[in-house]
Amino acid sequence: MADPILITCDACKKQLKVPATAAGKKVRCKNCKAVVPVPEPKLHKGSLDWEAEDGKNPYGVTETSLANRCPFCAHDIDPPDARICLNCGYDLEQRGRRESQIVQQRTAADFIKWHLPTLGAFLGIIGVFVACWYYHFKLPEKVLSAKWAEEIAKDRWGYFENDQAEGMGFIFHWGIEVWGIVFGLFALWKLSLFMFRRLAFEFLPPEKSFHSKAE
Repeated sequence: MADPILITCDACKKQLKVPATAAGKKVRCKNCKAVVPVPEPKLHKGSLDWEAEDGKNPYGVTETSLANRCPFCAHDIDPPDARICLNCGYDLEQRGRRESQIVQQRTAADFIKWHLPTLGAFLGIIGVFVACWYYHFKLPEKVLSAKWAEEIAKDRWGYFENDQAEGMGFIFHWGIEVWGIVFGLFALWKLSLFMFRRLAFEFLPPEKSFHSKAE
């Protein structure tokens, strides 16, 4: 087996050892990535020393790279220890091409559409407070006569102990009002939790992407 050829990179002056089969070709320097021609050997009479002989290229090879290449697209793997080929997406460990993904840029319309539920939750919180206030202070005036509306406003508990009270006043019974408060607090908790998550952890709308599997 022929000994390796020792050459010097013209760019970084680093000495390289290349196999004898690279004679007459060009290789890439591992240190600075410059292309370095490998001299073609010439056997002297009575000597086994190698000597460069210019102008001869019997194999027609103009450049030889010793860097790792992708088995799918034959491009150089950069960096050499990378797992994925940046040119075609081939996975060197899984032995297959990865799914490519094209992501669209977020627009103002995406933000508006994404935060419409957030605005709805905020309006819902305000609506719960307004509904409770209206039910307790204003609705009796709409349902009952002025006399009994005034009575229920003065003494909500005593109103239901009066046998002469109007029958429609039952909708303002303290038991119904308590359950209304319970459901109102539950709605406030759910709406507030949704709005907090959307503003604190999910402020950006999801990216629109298209996936394609190369053949």
